[in-house]
Amino acid sequence: MRTIEECLAHAPKRIMLCGHKHPDGDCVGAVMGLYHYLNENSSCTVVPYLETPIESLQFLTEGFPFRSDDGNGEQFDLAIALDASDIERITAGLAAFQQAVEKIVIDHHETNTLFGDRNHVVPDASSTCEVLTALMQEEKIGTDAAAALFTGIVCDSGVFRYDSTTPETLRTAARLIGKGIPFSWIIEHTNVERKYDELKIASAIIHDSVFLPEERFAYAVADLDIQEKYGVFSKDLGNVVTDLNSIADTDAVLFIYWNGERYKGSLRSKSAIDVAAIAASLGGGGHIRAAGFDSDLAPEEIVRAVLEKIRAQREERKA
Repeated sequence: MRTIEECLAHAPKRIMLCGHKHPDGDCVGAVMGLYHYLNENSSCTVVPYLETPIESLQFLTEGFPFRSDDGNGEQFDLAIALDASDIERITAGLAAFQQAVEKIVIDHHETNTLFGDRNHVVPDASSTCEVLTALMQEEKIGTDAAAALFTGIVCDSGVFRYDSTTPETLRTAARLIGKGIPFSWIIEHTNVERKYDELKIASAIIHDSVFLPEERFAYAVADLDIQEKYGVFSKDLGNVVTDLNSIADTDAVLFIYWNGERYKGSLRSKSAIDVAAIAASLGGGGHIRAAGFDSDLAPEEIVRAVLEKIRAQREERKA
């Protein structure tokens, strides 16, 4: 697929867009970026489906109609899944996606299962928003679409710090900035600013974290008790793993937290450790340097399993 306009070749009248559960900046940015692009450049009815995003991303959805149900019974000519590596990752809009006449997948995860009728997956891209921007006609990208797409790029690239950042990532971001978006505010709001209570719970979690220098590994746990103590819950804890990853002399870090139903593990690495492979072995997925999974195991069992995988990767490299 070369352009978004190719998606409209069969003249669909109703289009649904969806992302993955617990939508991050790239997911929300891709869904809302494409929503604005299609609204401004086609006569189609476009319905975005998203779980309610975390507060720092709600500026992208505020005032715009998005649905959080599964869309059962809704009929769409075209469904586009964005930033979802497999169909099991979709919650909002899942039924509508499955019932659509044509299904397209646009993504950048190497682990994508290619579950669409057409699949456009670019694993070397920093983000789905970078992939999506390349499919759009630049002169047709409005300010709202540009702001959403830029948000996704800066969130998934770690504000251009991750290895996934390429010269094309920076060129894409520059073109979006050229649309007159408040790029500095977007970076501050989504990647720097944190509520006072979030900082307090993060400090407590880091204080009780464990650093294993001989393993070059650190981990922290936030169970329900500490979340209730500070009144800060799983949806607002996404930055803790970034804090852990700033610890010097680590190759990989793990943050485990209770998400209301199960424990969730967030992994980051800054060395040759492939955390996507580790997450996949535990039923999750992601990228080489950033990945996650859900688990029914106790935190100590999760730590043990992750450490075993890290050691196995190091042994493989020695062989």
